Parts: sequence; structure tokens; C-alpha cells
Amino acid sequence: LDNDAFVVAMLGADEAAARALAERAVDAVAGLGLCHDPGINLQPVTLSCGVVSATPQATAAPSDCLHVAMSAMEQARGLGGNHVVASTHKRITGRGRRPAPPAMEPPT
Repeated sequence: LDNDAFVVAMLGADEAAARALAERAVDAVAGLGLCHDPGINLQPVTLSCGVVSATPQATAAPSDCLHVAMSAMEQARGLGGNHVVASTHKRITGRGRRPAPPAMEPPT
């Protein structure tokens, strides 16, 4: 994750509950009226949220879910901040990872 990103995991929550929490967070940050660096950068602090609600498959790793969430967050960021984008993925599978080959014995 970037230094300005974090994850909230809501196990068992559906997309509507996750989206509602994200929208409340966006509204709370916007309501603070903070600037990035008063006097230098007067752009307001914003919050961009990517929401994923999915049933991970046996081949999926937590990083696969995180990848989908980060993509949704980047879409929200692209809208200018203070947005929530929910992923349309319903099932997340592994991204083609293969197990590492067995270690080879050094030649004698």
C-alpha cells in the first residue's frame, strides 16, 4: 500500500454495508475542511474509497482481494477525490500464481 492508503476489512459484510461505511468516512473527512498544507497547498484533503465484496476462492490470496480493492480506489481517486467506487467482482480467484518449484540439490 502507498503511504496514504489503508485497508478496512469487514468480514461478513455485504457490499451495501461496506459502501455505506465508506460513504460515511468520505463525508466525515470532507466535513473536516482540512487543507493539505495551509498557506502553501490550499487543496482540500479528500478520501477516495474502493469497496470490494466478494467470496474468495480457494486459489485466491488476500493480495488478490487487495489488488481488486486498490483498482477500485484508484478509479475513485481519478474522479477527483471524495468518491466511493465499488468493484463489480463477485468472485476473486488467484491470478495465475504457480507454486514454487521444489528446491534442487546442489551438484556434488
